[in-house]
Amino acid sequence: MINSIIKWLIDIVISIPTEIVKGLIVGFVFLVLSQLGKKVSFIRVHIIKFIQKVRNSNLEISLNTEFIDSPKYTYLGKIKNEQYNMTKSKDTDNTGILIFGLPIVFSVVIQIFIKHVEVISDILKWIGLVPLFVIILFLFVIAISKKVHKITIKFMVYSIFISAFTIYYGINLKNISDGMGYNLIDLQGVVMSTYRILGVFFATIQQIFSYYFLARVICVYIDGKSSRKIMPIKNFIAKTDYLESNIRITLLIIVFSVLSYILTTDWLYNFVIKMNV
Repeated sequence: MINSIIKWLIDIVISIPTEIVKGLIVGFVFLVLSQLGKKVSFIRVHIIKFIQKVRNSNLEISLNTEFIDSPKYTYLGKIKNEQYNMTKSKDTDNTGILIFGLPIVFSVVIQIFIKHVEVISDILKWIGLVPLFVIILFLFVIAISKKVHKITIKFMVYSIFISAFTIYYGINLKNISDGMGYNLIDLQGVVMSTYRILGVFFATIQQIFSYYFLARVICVYIDGKSSRKIMPIKNFIAKTDYLESNIRITLLIIVFSVLSYILTTDWLYNFVIKMNV
């Protein structure tokens, strides 16, 4: 079990395209050199000269980066008065519909998944690649910026792993779909296939956190530059304040990663089968 998890983690790291890895390394080295420039005047002078050659000379350049906190706002949502008149008989009817309808829904979803597995694979790869491209850009921006919000650093750190995770599933989606079935006569095959799709779903949900991070970074930047505060941006910053908690985000990533692993590798399915034998 432990060896399988280690191999799985190694495969995730290997799944990152070589070009992206090179870009991350170059960006990281550039960032380190720029920070060293604060202390070593020789490096500082040459870095500034290099930046001025490749950038617009009017751009404000600084090697003294200050990391600042995101603004704190209180979410001002609309108050809605909702009335729920649910009777016990209706609840019973809905439960019956769910029991008989879910297998059919799962069967249709599995069929669509198998039919369009290559398209879904490409989509997963791209939604994983986009944050990595942004991270490379941010590495160069941070190196020459006076102030950087801490949420930007958090976005970069968490998104590297999350995106690698998504790209891994994009590359291996064809293998994951092997052996999947949607015929309701083979109910065990449908259950196993549903587990695998749920595993991919959890990996995709995890990637959404990366895009929420990016949206928060953009909103915080706009909020800092705007003289008049924009209410939708303030509300979004308030609603995504949970992204500032390293413990909460780390736990969420671990939970989603573990769920995705045990579902896509059939570990949970086999465990349930053994328990029922």
